[in-house]
Amino acid sequence: MPHLLILFSLVAVEAAILRPYRDKAKINTTKETTGEAPHARNAFRAAPKRCCKIGHKVAQRRISCNIKVLDVVRKFSDLQRAKFKYNKSKNIKPSRISARLSDKIGKCSAAFPKYFEKCCVYKEQYHKNINKCKKRPRQERRQCRQSIRERYS
Repeated sequence: MPHLLILFSLVAVEAAILRPYRDKAKINTTKETTGEAPHARNAFRAAPKRCCKIGHKVAQRRISCNIKVLDVVRKFSDLQRAKFKYNKSKNIKPSRISARLSDKIGKCSAAFPKYFEKCCVYKEQYHKNINKCKKRPRQERRQCRQSIRERYS
């Protein structure tokens, strides 16, 4: 009798789950679990377009686009992060490169360095020109920004 009650409650729970989500909700007991997923969702795979986007991010954060300089900056920021975790002091400023961005920069600079550097330099020039518009008189700023956006779009 208790087995029948448990079976009935399992059927009721399964019926309460919407049809598209039932397959996802079922536990797969046939495969052996190793604890490590073969294709992690957060794994970054370098591709030309992705590396270009990473180059844009690096330029927006005003970090050098030169790959050799970036390698040194990445190592320094990793050390800085380790010191911050060890000392837990508030005197150390957080670096501009997060750990995830640092890993992506490393993969892109190894796989597609030309795409990465080209897009980074392009976006860096765009930001420099936009900042030059800020020095102009108020009436000219809008025209300046519009012309730069047209040129770089």
